[in-house]
Amino acid sequence: MDTALTVVALLSVALALIALALFLPVRWRLTVQGRGEPDGAWVLAGGTSFGPLALSGVGARGVPGVVQLHLFGRRVWQRALARLRSGYARVARFIDPIDFCVFVVTEPRHARIEALDCEVDFSFEDIITTGKLLGALYALGGALPPPVSIRPNASWESLDRGSLALSATVRVRPGLLALGSLWYLVSHLEIRERPRAARGAADPP
Repeated sequence: MDTALTVVALLSVALALIALALFLPVRWRLTVQGRGEPDGAWVLAGGTSFGPLALSGVGARGVPGVVQLHLFGRRVWQRALARLRSGYARVARFIDPIDFCVFVVTEPRHARIEALDCEVDFSFEDIITTGKLLGALYALGGALPPPVSIRPNASWESLDRGSLALSATVRVRPGLLALGSLWYLVSHLEIRERPRAARGAADPP
């Protein structure tokens, strides 16, 4: 009897710890950096971490983009962006991936932005365009809530050049996020037909 009570007590403690871990808030961090040069060369890289998991991706002109997943610092998965695009099309038959991501990020019960900092450096061959974009970014930065910060830096060179550095910290409750995501998937799931291949001639009326 004592052994059974001990096992029940241990299981109860384990379940309580799991529930506590799921519903306690954790911080999710994201960074993105990109750069474009006057000759048309560009590079874009980003990464995010969530507990022991880390996801990173990089793409550049003339170089196939790659996405990698690491667990405790060891790479456990890697895919080319070209293959991910085909996977996106398969998922989109059942649910809108972009709409799902927007729901997850903007639902305050699941996630709350603690800090989002965006630094933009740019210049255009037409300096009037540079001035217009600088004014628009200052206006946008003033209209956004305090956790969000936009820092535009204009260069008055007559060159089409730009760079972006973005970092964000989001407070997430994993348990509520999982439950909310499951509810969204169940309530929005629908099967769409695959697009048919183009025919050589139109069907008769």
